[in-house]
Amino acid sequence: MSPVGRPPALTRIKVRRRGDAMVAAPSLRSTPMPLFITQGRFTPDAMRAMLAKPEDRAASVSQLFAQSGGRLLAYYMTFGEYDFLVVSEGPFEGVATSAIVVAAGGGITHLKTALAMTSSEMKEAFVRAGTVAASFRPAGTGG
Repeated sequence: MSPVGRPPALTRIKVRRRGDAMVAAPSLRSTPMPLFITQGRFTPDAMRAMLAKPEDRAASVSQLFAQSGGRLLAYYMTFGEYDFLVVSEGPFEGVATSAIVVAAGGGITHLKTALAMTSSEMKEAFVRAGTVAASFRPAGTGG
């Protein structure tokens, strides 16, 4: 286990291109960055443009994260409420930068990003929260 409880397989992932597929391979990075899961929808105009000229967006998305200080771990097209799902890692400000660029580009709508934690990381967060909660006084409780 790494210092924050994330299994080494999740802390050392590097995305490489193999033919037409993006594959994960071990990396030498030893300090894990936060993991994020992002979902969104393409606008109708973006869908029409991709229908007219099909493209694989994985390389563009990977480059966006790299320029923002992060890394694309996985990129999936999905069916249902959202059109795509991205798994990335990077600093919080890098993810914010990527989200701003994507939103400003106009081809995406309903973009949402969530911080992802392993169950071990969440256990540690609960341990810390329990310590803090013991001395926290909620609003309206006086004193």
